[in-house]
Amino acid sequence: MGSILLLWFSCRFIPNLQYVLHLILLYWLQPRLEYTKEEVTNPKRTVCSTVRIIGGRYPRLPVRTSEPVPKGKIKEVINQLKGLTVKAPVRRGDVILRNVAGTGADIIAEMDVEETS
Repeated sequence: MGSILLLWFSCRFIPNLQYVLHLILLYWLQPRLEYTKEEVTNPKRTVCSTVRIIGGRYPRLPVRTSEPVPKGKIKEVINQLKGLTVKAPVRRGDVILRNVAGTGADIIAEMDVEETS
């Protein structure tokens, strides 16, 4: 009797288990599938660099884009940063350049730099 009950229980439980496993896999894979699709169709990267700073304790200020930019625009972003000079003082998070290379991303400071006297 016990084996018949176990067989009946497992026959009813297995389809539900498969459904639950299917839902778990979808929940786990969905963000990864979206990232992979985005990476294949429109890869983006966060650009990190330094710019010249005048009147500060350091000669260079580390900066980065506020959001990832398309890989095809990275050279344009870097070219705009080459001639950029900032005057101290600067606070971390300050916007240094808005809408760099027409990407919609801003260049932001990554470090506080005090003005030297």
